Amino acid sequence: MPPRSPPVWAIGLGVAGLGLGGCGARKAETVPPEAVVGNASADVGEVDETSDAPLGTDGDSTRPEASDTGDDTAAVEEVVDADGDGVPQGEDCDDTNPNAWDPTYEVVPGDQVAWLEYFCSGHCALGLEGSLWIDEYARPEDVAALTCLTDVGGDVRVANSHLLVDLGGLDALRRVGGSVLIGSNDGLRDLTGLGALEFIGGDLSVAQNPELVELAGLDSLVVVDGGLRLGDNPKMVAIPGLAALESVGDADVSYNHSLTDLDGLASLSHVGGRFHILDNDALVDVSGLSALSVVEDALYIAGNDALPDLRGLGAISELDGDLLVSGNDGLTSLVGLDTLTRVGGTVEVEYNHALSSLAGLDALTGVHGMLTVEGNTGLSSMEGLDALEWVGGPVRVVRNGALHNLSGLEQLVFVGGTLDVNHNDSLTSIAGLTSLSTVGDDVTVSENPVLCDDQVTDLCALLGTGLGGSCMSSNNTGTCP
Repeated sequence: MPPRSPPVWAIGLGVAGLGLGGCGARKAETVPPEAVVGNASADVGEVDETSDAPLGTDGDSTRPEASDTGDDTAAVEEVVDADGDGVPQGEDCDDTNPNAWDPTYEVVPGDQVAWLEYFCSGHCALGLEGSLWIDEYARPEDVAALTCLTDVGGDVRVANSHLLVDLGGLDALRRVGGSVLIGSNDGLRDLTGLGALEFIGGDLSVAQNPELVELAGLDSLVVVDGGLRLGDNPKMVAIPGLAALESVGDADVSYNHSLTDLDGLASLSHVGGRFHILDNDALVDVSGLSALSVVEDALYIAGNDALPDLRGLGAISELDGDLLVSGNDGLTSLVGLDTLTRVGGTVEVEYNHALSSLAGLDALTGVHGMLTVEGNTGLSSMEGLDALEWVGGPVRVVRNGALHNLSGLEQLVFVGGTLDVNHNDSLTSIAGLTSLSTVGDDVTVSENPVLCDDQVTDLCALLGTGLGGSCMSSNNTGTCP
């Protein structure tokens, strides 16, 4: 662990030696080490010999000297100095804080990696050109000393801390041009201290914080231009701190095993890329996404075993990417996707063992890519796809053990790729495909043990010249009338 007192070269320097003369001069121990403010690769012992002012300041951050009128008989006005820093209230930019008096705003060059407690150096407001690193050596009092920091041009990284329980001290931080990355902090319980943060130009990642209970503390955050990742925080039960967030790039909420809902995302209306909701074991409700109307790429909902339905996604009318609903063992319904009319990629509904129908996709008319319905052991029909007219790629109906028929596909007229209906142990009828006029590639119907094979012959005859490939059937051994 690095030392916590000023570096050796700063100890013993008198006030005059620092160029801070006068009766109100700052004490030497409050002066930030020159090597800390500036490029993080600078030598800590390096001194700027061209100036006797601390590096990163213009020399004006000293407390002003008391004036001498030369008139001993003049009336003495009462001087108010509430914080006792030697600067009168009218000249002090913060008369409640004895460590802040200089109103001059500057942008400090380089990164800030160590000696956080010296960064503000008497200023009430400073920006940082580079990145801020808060690492395993940072103490709560070090972060608490960053009260002047309003803007960071690079990243803010809080990683591997064993001491921090929150981020108190960053309360003035409004804007981060890069990413905010908060990960692997053993004691962090919430994000209190980031309440003024409004904009992040890169990603927001909060991941692998084993004691994080709530995402409280980001109440002013409106825009994340990069991705949002909330991942592998095993005790996080809620995300109330993101209530103002309206727009992100990609979004990923995954492996948070205590998270029960997404109510903290109630203002999120736009996801510029993919949205993944994966393996949140306790998630029972996604109704907090009711404002979400645009997902520009894929929507993946998988491995959320307690989730019963998709209520809350009703504002999404189109997806430009894929829709994947997979491995949600408690999912009984797709209700919540009721306004979805078009998917620009594939639709995959697979291995949701409690799903009994596809109700919830009732408005879907077209899929540009592949449609796969596979491994849903409780699915008895295709009802819910009643409006589906065309699929640009293959259609696969495979390994749905309780599927009796293909009712629900009566409006389907066009399949651009192959049609595969295989290994459905209870399938007795494919009559739901009677409107189908075009299949761009092969038709394969096989291993459906109670399906009469004559139905396959009839389907291929119905297609006639609309069949772009071969018609193949095997081991459909059901009794024919």
